[in-house]
Amino acid sequence: MVIMMVKGWQIFWRKHHVALLVFVGVTVLYTAIGIASMYGMASSSHVGLAQYQQRSANSEFSSHRTLLHTLGIVGLIWIIGRKFQINLTQGGLSDRLRWRFNLQWTAALALWGTLLNVINSIATFDTYTSIYAIAGPLPLKLTVLFLWCFGWYWSFGLVVVRLVQWSPSAQQGLLYVFLAGLMGEMLLIRFGSTDYRSFANPLNWQYLIPQWLALHPLYEVLVVGIVTALILWWTLARPIAVSDTATQ
Repeated sequence: MVIMMVKGWQIFWRKHHVALLVFVGVTVLYTAIGIASMYGMASSSHVGLAQYQQRSANSEFSSHRTLLHTLGIVGLIWIIGRKFQINLTQGGLSDRLRWRFNLQWTAALALWGTLLNVINSIATFDTYTSIYAIAGPLPLKLTVLFLWCFGWYWSFGLVVVRLVQWSPSAQQGLLYVFLAGLMGEMLLIRFGSTDYRSFANPLNWQYLIPQWLALHPLYEVLVVGIVTALILWWTLARPIAVSDTATQ
């Protein structure tokens, strides 16, 4: 099994190294620009970055960074996803070994995104990448940050790996659902309540669960950990055969 996993990594690099290098380069560049922009805003306010962070609400920066890293992972998986599964099968990996390897390479992408988030948080004195700040010592904040980001990215990556192997008709239906949800969001923004405390305000939805989880930072890690564990179990228990979802 170890030999086949090593072969899987060789196939990954040989077939898709260009997409991987672009992903790494773009995410590093985005993180560097984000760090530089934070120092620039602090400088324009004539204070140090630590003081600027203390008196500013930077949740939107953290949320945007996490979202864009997630989109980067989704984009890479979507570009190479189905073809890569065919490459692995042609390389001799069985369906079960292929899905075990899917756990490995999506975990590697998740670890990369998580490390960039942690580096960004340390460099900009923003020690938690969520829409609220938790109380506690720095090691606790960084641990919660690491576990939350890794679980989020890994879960999302595993789900997308399965989605790209759905039939074209199923993917088209998923696109319609996404567009309908987007249109509903736009209508709520246009006609919904402007009261930030109202459920009718879609901008408030993202705050509902975190406010409950903010009772203790480990609650959020626990929830993300449970979701990740369920997706891992579901993925290993129900590997999708390439012959059922893709053809050459």
